[in-house]
Amino acid sequence: MQTKQQQQPDLQRQESVKQMQNLSARTEQELFEDQMKSLLLACRPFRDEVGALVRCLRGLHGSVHGLGRGWHARPFGSWTIGLGTRGSDLDVTCFKDDLEHGTPLDRQSVQTIISKLLPLLLQRGDFRLVCDLSSARVPLL
Repeated sequence: MQTKQQQQPDLQRQESVKQMQNLSARTEQELFEDQMKSLLLACRPFRDEVGALVRCLRGLHGSVHGLGRGWHARPFGSWTIGLGTRGSDLDVTCFKDDLEHGTPLDRQSVQTIISKLLPLLLQRGDFRLVCDLSSARVPLL
């Protein structure tokens, strides 16, 4: 059996080990946080890129309004929830107020809308057609 004097160094050693473990864990956590901050900064879009996206959305709104009353262009995806990164795309959908919510349009109606929207986009001069997937199940321009 150990005396109080003999137990004291054991308790001090255990406390030192606990402090070292806590320090090590905190240091690893801080290192991880620093690395994450650096990565987020490296991926954050440049100010001029954000400005271009805003101008793009304004142009899309203007073009979609050319389809008639009640038409809207709305962004969705990573940019709308604050996760847009440098070079990432901008997802936008177009819809009309009076269309029944959740009711899909037939293919012919979609093609008609696209055939009206595409010239409105191109006449602005801000947009160009890079790839036409308007005949896909989910049409893309």
